[in-house]
Amino acid sequence: MAANERGLQLSAAQEFESRPGKGVTGRVDGKLIAAGSWALMREQGIEQTAVGVLGGVDATGIFVAVDREYAGSITVADPVKQSARSAITEAKQQGLKLVMLTGDNRVVAETIARQLGINEFRAEVLPGEKSKIVQNYQQQGRIVAMAGDGINDAPVLSRYGKGEEPDREGTVRYASFTLAGQEFAAMDSAHEHKFAFNEAISFIVPCDTQREIDYFWEKLSADPKAEQCGWLKDKYGVIWQVTPTILNQMLGGNDEERTARVTQAFLNMKKLFNALKRAYEGK
Repeated sequence: MAANERGLQLSAAQEFESRPGKGVTGRVDGKLIAAGSWALMREQGIEQTAVGVLGGVDATGIFVAVDREYAGSITVADPVKQSARSAITEAKQQGLKLVMLTGDNRVVAETIARQLGINEFRAEVLPGEKSKIVQNYQQQGRIVAMAGDGINDAPVLSRYGKGEEPDREGTVRYASFTLAGQEFAAMDSAHEHKFAFNEAISFIVPCDTQREIDYFWEKLSADPKAEQCGWLKDKYGVIWQVTPTILNQMLGGNDEERTARVTQAFLNMKKLFNALKRAYEGK
């Protein structure tokens, strides 16, 4: 967004790869770009002595390399939410033991832990390592609950234990996560299931402009035959509704002629917005 506001021309990234807990890599205009933690820089063959120390007591450094040469760095800070402070205070009052697991460096982790009143923390932990730490506590006979951002902390989920065959010990039982303020739940099991995604289940993507609708349509739609009335099907068979935020307003009100006009336009369309707006305005 900032680049667009400045009128900068952005080149498309090729061979993009996300490295959980480390950063991202890809090719832009033929050059290999890497951005992320120092662990990722080491993989690029860059010596830390050539860069020095970046960051602060409450900020994390993101390093950037171009064609395996250090190019620059960015310092970012993730402020502690007030809701986090309240939740931690309440948990401590209930006598719960709190442990903070983070991918940040030790200096940042120690500062945040001190701000929140957390006595025990682990720093520079990769997403997959968090799962192992949780399992270690469970093997000690402890009951463990995990709160995280749903992305890097996704591997830390409710898992099956011993004696729950046919499910194998350690495999995922249940997970809950939040996307754009919407809560989701996911479950899995080795038992035979007779259900799958079908067209009765769909995700809704509200859009303010035709440009937004075109973007999501291009990214998600994988079956042209399934495109109808703002609905599309992705490559996994999941149904999405990509609709304008003003759709309910267009279909509401006491103007029956206008409602009929909008409905007729709606039924004949695939992607929605401009034509729907013209029908609403009687143009």
